Amino acid sequence: MNPQDTVMQLEAQQLPDQLFGKIMSALRKHLDVNLFNTQDAERYEKAQELGINISAINRCLSRSLWFPEKKQYTYLDLSEHIKRFGVSDFRLIESICGGFYFTTEGAKEAVKNAVANSGTKKTASERLEDLKKGITAIVADCIRSDRQFVSLYVEVDMFAESAAVTLDAEGKARITLTHKPYPAIKLDKKINDDWREHFPQFPEMLDLLAAARFAPDRKKAYLFLQAVSDFGKGLLFGKIGAFSTLGIVVEINEQELDAIVKGQPSGRTGSNFVRALILAINEPERITKKSFVLESAITVSTKHLIAQTVPLYTKIYTSADPIPGLSSDSGIDEQIANRFSYIRPESGPIDQRPLFLADPGYYAARVRDAIAAGLNSRIEAYQQAGSALASKQAADRLNKFHQKYGIAKSSGVIADHFDTIRTEFIAFAHHDIVQSVNGLPYEKVTDGIVLKCIAGWWRKFVIATTAASSGHEYNTLIRERENIIGKAASNRKSDGFVKGVLIPHLPSTVEGRMSRRAAND
Repeated sequence: MNPQDTVMQLEAQQLPDQLFGKIMSALRKHLDVNLFNTQDAERYEKAQELGINISAINRCLSRSLWFPEKKQYTYLDLSEHIKRFGVSDFRLIESICGGFYFTTEGAKEAVKNAVANSGTKKTASERLEDLKKGITAIVADCIRSDRQFVSLYVEVDMFAESAAVTLDAEGKARITLTHKPYPAIKLDKKINDDWREHFPQFPEMLDLLAAARFAPDRKKAYLFLQAVSDFGKGLLFGKIGAFSTLGIVVEINEQELDAIVKGQPSGRTGSNFVRALILAINEPERITKKSFVLESAITVSTKHLIAQTVPLYTKIYTSADPIPGLSSDSGIDEQIANRFSYIRPESGPIDQRPLFLADPGYYAARVRDAIAAGLNSRIEAYQQAGSALASKQAADRLNKFHQKYGIAKSSGVIADHFDTIRTEFIAFAHHDIVQSVNGLPYEKVTDGIVLKCIAGWWRKFVIATTAASSGHEYNTLIRERENIIGKAASNRKSDGFVKGVLIPHLPSTVEGRMSRRAAND
């Protein structure tokens, strides 16, 4: 090894100055060896000769964090598992790292001289044991003081070659993991072809999953999958479904998701989400703009554990029936339509297919393997393209998927229905005026009829239209009032102005009937 390689190797093993200073003080105290008087280049070499395991300490420092609020260590092991330990369990982290101190021949020689020159009654073995405990305490103290964090973000870097733990000056920690290909045990072309016949859009759904994983913006990575009962959603998303056994889906119900979004403790942990490509919400009762918070990441709070922020990629809502907010006669909210795609396979229940009935377990396993192989090939293609090009390609793929399957294609957006809704509102108001149904205030002017207290008029119309006084469609129409019928304004009348929304006069035939009725009264 040439001198330059030796210097580089020593630099890679450098510990924080304050930490190494405390280690040297411990060596001086217990072994009576003073490294402070040696050259910097020799200190590390001499410390290792005396039993200090520099590489193990470095490994511990680079992969450990301390969360003061919970009094917990967080450690990333070599298998990329995130583990948490209490204060008294730090020795377990030391053991995983390989031990910080070993009794070497150099240490034995040094301690023998220390005992001989000391006036204390401590034996050599006691001194060595004290040194070992002291080194452990020094490293633990360093982590608790210098590796404190206030928030934790965990993600898989699809291009990283090794895992890493980083901590910025503000105490924000990030754990980066590497991607692991999915196991594909056996491919069966006959079953794969049968599954594609059953679910023709499935290859494009895999395109969506892979693209969302590499795209810089997951705004368009929302999908409403509407399929009949027993179509096979459980085969994909269930607890022993294909996506679940591959570890790429978190299936969650609406109530649990609401609790997580509100920051309430959940039975889920951040580790459930870290390698997932899909957040699946089964049979939700409604969709609102609250779904937008799921666009890129979510913070998971678990009782007795550290809150952890994890990325989200494809969000799939599954149901056999229409979902309020994603299905509406008056059109979809434009912001929702800009995000959601919609797939509705035409096939019936999976248990009507002979190949599935012949051996459901075998069929499900081969579908899982086909998914693994399909995702692996797509992910590998993005990885080979490199980060910058993969990001662009994935964004293009997401846009094309949304252009083809965007939910507006099936329901339209509410703005497309504004003219129709306004016409219906005018008809409603005319009918109410003629029949005196609600007794709402209005006033005739030269240019038409001014509806006063327009919020009351509009609310009565929306209730009549939606047959509800709450819910997504009701709330959407209430919110869009001014976009549909305009704002209340001042309208000229013979003796001044009246404020409200102007609508056309009653049809002449209706006006005539009202006049005759008034005369008879």
